[in-house]
Amino acid sequence: MLEAAAPAKINLTLSVGPRRADGYHEIESLVVQLSLADTVRVTPRDDAQIRLSADATAVPTDETNLAVRAARQLAENRGGDRPGADIVLTKRIPIGAGLGGGSSDAATTLMLLNRAWALDRPLDELHAIGAQIGSDVPLFLHRGPCVIRGRGEQVEPIDLRLPPFGVLLLPGIECATAAVYGAFDQLAAEKSAAPDVESLIAIGSDADAWLEVAGNDLESAALAAHPELVAFVASARELCSQRLVMSGSGSTFFTLCDTRDEADDCVAVLQTLSALPTTDRVPPSDAAPRVEVVTLQQ
Repeated sequence: MLEAAAPAKINLTLSVGPRRADGYHEIESLVVQLSLADTVRVTPRDDAQIRLSADATAVPTDETNLAVRAARQLAENRGGDRPGADIVLTKRIPIGAGLGGGSSDAATTLMLLNRAWALDRPLDELHAIGAQIGSDVPLFLHRGPCVIRGRGEQVEPIDLRLPPFGVLLLPGIECATAAVYGAFDQLAAEKSAAPDVESLIAIGSDADAWLEVAGNDLESAALAAHPELVAFVASARELCSQRLVMSGSGSTFFTLCDTRDEADDCVAVLQTLSALPTTDRVPPSDAAPRVEVVTLQQ
């Protein structure tokens, strides 16, 4: 049995271009992984079955789960007799929150089964398999800050100094990525200019400086696709003196902090929004809004 954390991510920047001929959008995004993480446990089987279980009832356990697809794809690429595995997910990352939980679970499953099945596949091969499964999967084969391009499958790890803490505002609303991109196309929004890597490196670790460059081209589309978010986010921004930025295709919003005390103060303020709970041990209901302090992986 092997076990590993599958970290969540936030998009510090996300620039989105028009819809391509293949249906995807050209993006450029600075992505940072977080202390918030699922846990993936794999155990090889004597037969060729791939079985997945999870502690959250909302998590699919069939082929629609990216971790199952990752395991099957890796097994097919092995050649010869196909290996099997039991995969157990302990969920902490909300579903449909723009935090990449499903993609992270899939990438972690690939890395664990590569070891458990003694395949010794190189990173570029795992990367190619991951890109077939989902655009964000290759990102999670790396640790630390990365710039992603293309539809998200082109990954460039970069060395950055970042603020140590973030605060996540989790509305408990599941945003459908396809619906958000559909709304983006209807809005015909202009693509923002993506910051160049050299300018990002020059920022240092100051949270306010990072919040000045942070941004997400999909925010207006997410609010249009999910109107229930509009009043919630507006209320949060009235309460919070720090800038709140959306991650991915929503629904999570985040801010950055230089110290734990600043993060705790931010949490205390945001908790007054519908009496939001906080937790760092018990898996919360995805349907319940909450606020959470995280650390950024440097």
